[in-house]
Amino acid sequence: MRHNRNKGCVLVKKFDKAETFRVKCEVHGWMGAYIGVFEHPFFAVTGEDGSFTIKGLPAGEYTLEAWHEKYGTQTLKVKVGGSERRRRSSPTLRSRSRSGRERG
Repeated sequence: MRHNRNKGCVLVKKFDKAETFRVKCEVHGWMGAYIGVFEHPFFAVTGEDGSFTIKGLPAGEYTLEAWHEKYGTQTLKVKVGGSERRRRSSPTLRSRSRSGRERG
């Protein structure tokens, strides 16, 4: 992980295990970020329209996991073919009540 505190200053941190955690700004309470450390290079951050691309993913069956700060984690089984590019509509993240039932 690299962080530019000041121009020309770089902080490098090596992580020993996969994990996800939150960091917060000590000065601005509304500033924060989530950092995901993975054991593989296959991840994406969505664009403003919700689209994303994961390049170099080998063909096979996978479980796609979407995470949202408010709506939590949801998964979807996907099958990836060879080098063809596919476009499919994204699953909609919905909040869940405490009983586990979906809310709109």
